[in-house]
Amino acid sequence: MKIRFCLDNDGPGRRASAALIQKYYRLGYETEDRPPPDGCKDYNQWLQEIKKTVHAARDAGREEKRKPERCL
Repeated sequence: MKIRFCLDNDGPGRRASAALIQKYYRLGYETEDRPPPDGCKDYNQWLQEIKKTVHAARDAGREEKRKPERCL
């Protein structure tokens, strides 16, 4: 079983992720750190940026299929 940790990009989130990865790795789980994209505080911010991109594309009369790689 693989556990993916998707915690915040701030200091407390990174420290918590590191501690949890270490704990569950020692218990025999496969672990993976999946922080939000660079520049994003958390996944909510990333999703809000995607939403803005989609709405802007729709309002411009074109379809934008590419999700932002980074937060603005």
